[in-house]
Amino acid sequence: MTEHGWVVAGLVAIIGVATINAQSPSRDPSAAAISTGTATISGAVVTADPARGAIRRATLTLTRVNSADVRLADTDESGQYAFRDLPAGTYLLSAAKGGYVAANYGEPRPGVAPTPIPLAAGQQFVARAIALTRGAVIAGRLMTATGEPVRFTYLEATQFYLLNGERRRRSAPGTIGAAMTNAHGDFRIYGLSAGDYILMTGSFGSNISLEARATTSQELAWAEERRQGRGGAVPPPQAPSFMWAPAFFPGTTDEGRAAAISLKPGEERTNLDFVVPQLRAGAVTGVVTGPDDAPVADATVGRVPKQQSYLSPSLNGTVRTGADGRFAMTNVGPGDYTITARSWPTGGAAGVSMWAQVDVTVGSSDISNLALPLRPGAVVTGRVQFDGVSAGQEPGRVAVRVVSYVTSGQSLSVGTTYGGRDGTFSMQGLGPGSYRIAVSYSSVTAESPWVAVSAMSGGVNLLDSAIEVLPGQNIAPVVVTLSDRKTGLTGVLTNDSGQPVPLFVLMFPVDRNNWFFGSRWIRFARAGVDGSFELSALPPGEYYLCALTELEVAQQSEASFLDEAIPGAVKITLGDGESKRQDLRIGGRRE
Repeated sequence: MTEHGWVVAGLVAIIGVATINAQSPSRDPSAAAISTGTATISGAVVTADPARGAIRRATLTLTRVNSADVRLADTDESGQYAFRDLPAGTYLLSAAKGGYVAANYGEPRPGVAPTPIPLAAGQQFVARAIALTRGAVIAGRLMTATGEPVRFTYLEATQFYLLNGERRRRSAPGTIGAAMTNAHGDFRIYGLSAGDYILMTGSFGSNISLEARATTSQELAWAEERRQGRGGAVPPPQAPSFMWAPAFFPGTTDEGRAAAISLKPGEERTNLDFVVPQLRAGAVTGVVTGPDDAPVADATVGRVPKQQSYLSPSLNGTVRTGADGRFAMTNVGPGDYTITARSWPTGGAAGVSMWAQVDVTVGSSDISNLALPLRPGAVVTGRVQFDGVSAGQEPGRVAVRVVSYVTSGQSLSVGTTYGGRDGTFSMQGLGPGSYRIAVSYSSVTAESPWVAVSAMSGGVNLLDSAIEVLPGQNIAPVVVTLSDRKTGLTGVLTNDSGQPVPLFVLMFPVDRNNWFFGSRWIRFARAGVDGSFELSALPPGEYYLCALTELEVAQQSEASFLDEAIPGAVKITLGDGESKRQDLRIGGRRE
């Protein structure tokens, strides 16, 4: 076991390499319409405790891969289920029941991808029993420093794992739970899988997002004098406004000091009471102006913290400018922020949206008269072309997305456009930032033959390289090329005895420049119950191929994670349009 919580599944032995063909054949569009057949899948759902008791009325979900075929079934009184009249294909199976953590078929723990079930026509597949674990519970009370309840406030429990000493969130079912405090400040989060959790408050649906102010004794005395017909007309100064800070258990605003709450299967952790700290509520005011220095009304002004981690609550906020172009952001906690303004053309007028952006630090005093001069956003234009022989070359089905990669584990699509009938596209009004291009082809069939191979601009492939966008910049032309010469790998994963092993198979490039989140060079799959796996839509090049016991999605592009996988991997070279077979064996010596 490594520090990442996974194991390279033994030494990988090369069984053999066979080139299938240089070009994948087009799929029969009618295949996606098949909904009945002669195969069956049956099994049982049981409790995960030693008694392995039957769970009745559990819901099974069966999904046929690359189709819209999704079927549901409930277990009977003895915990049994059966899916009948199934067409041949590959299926994914999961089970759920109230009070239990949902589970995928073949998963070593909740939240891991299911083991695919390849099913032949007429096959009668009996699945191993799916064991469901009772959900764990986190409960407690949220209070102020004076012991008053913090009512109707949103809390979230997020399971995490460590990667390079940093906490990363898991996002599978059962690894995130939420609740709202009641009138007494009590909360209860249930249905959680075993693991380590961070408990935090958030601002969504919460009175934490509201600014408050304490009434002073001077104000009370002034109000009483006014009631009695005495006192001056000018009230005394108000006390500074404050806000209830988004906080982590056991009562800190510092994520690094957040306590880990370890849960065993079905465990109930109660009395997790903690205090929400009180912070000064700052304000940021200013004016938004256009290129002609005139004030801009109805512009959107937002703020984003400069430092956001995988677990931090959202502290974003937006306001709009008035007729005089002025804006006021209140309830801003101390910290470093990026303030962004944006304005769109109105009334159908031609033009692009405009942007302004500035970094600020909110401390012990407010920020006043912040100037946000708008400039035209960036424009991306280009065209779509096809390189292949397949039918159905429709530029209008090509979606071109501009993607901002915020961190190695998060991405944000900031704009999408589609190719026109002539293949041209245009995306206007992008704000400043670092972007890549992502391309997809929508098809009426189960699987499209078209895969994006490049988005070239100035000699740079924007599918793989980020570009820095400045206000008013034009990025043109971007030539998007799609090909039907799909490159990929298939194989069977077995152990020393020749038995199929349904583990994870990961393929990543030798070139470290392509180790980034969302890279088209990185693919993984869960081997099926027969050990078969498929990795498709890969660019031609040199790769590492390895088997793993577990795999978190965010780990795929982490350099430290991939470096540890290399010693147990084999090198594979794929040519353009080459579909290669590579069987793997684990647990033995390298052949």
